[in-house]
Amino acid sequence: MDANGLFSLETVEKYGLPLVLLLGAIYALYKFIFFSLIEVKNEFGRRHDANLQSMSQLHQEMAEMKSDLRLIADFIKDMMKK
Repeated sequence: MDANGLFSLETVEKYGLPLVLLLGAIYALYKFIFFSLIEVKNEFGRRHDANLQSMSQLHQEMAEMKSDLRLIADFIKDMMKK
């Protein structure tokens, strides 16, 4: 039974208005839940991609800092030997 057939007069006559309204509410809740799940999944996917880019940039910057610190340490070591 689809959404259009759910609220037809024949269905109301056959099953009664409270049951038809209950089924309609359950159907609406079902559609809302799946819409919400899809939107949450997409939103977390976008955030995950943004965080992945940020982490890649952070790793690159950390490698550059490590290299700079190594150069400074080597310079200081050379100065101490002289």
